Amino acid sequence: MSSDNRVINAILRLHDHIIEKQAECSDPGLVKRIDDFMSELKNVGLVEGLEIGGIRGRYFMIDGSSWCRANRKLKGTAVPNYVMWEESDFFSYLDSLLTVLSRPQKDNNHKVKK
Repeated sequence: MSSDNRVINAILRLHDHIIEKQAECSDPGLVKRIDDFMSELKNVGLVEGLEIGGIRGRYFMIDGSSWCRANRKLKGTAVPNYVMWEESDFFSYLDSLLTVLSRPQKDNNHKVKK
């Protein structure tokens, strides 16, 4: 499969997952949180033809400080000076955020009686 097909498929999966989560999720702000995350990313570059781990592809390079600010929106952790994502993997990561963020948060202060 060409890398362009992998990217398009990842984007389509992300789109379908967003639509699905909007319909089923009790948190109407879920998609907005993903949008806020994406809006925070600055200085994104695209490197073509780079080979990492034997796979030649296109990679996003994202400024580390904007990645850190974006992750803070989702209560994530600190990161290095820059972040590199293979293009289709990045869209798959966004797709996985929908699943993780839509899970109910466990309340550690509330104990269930047996």
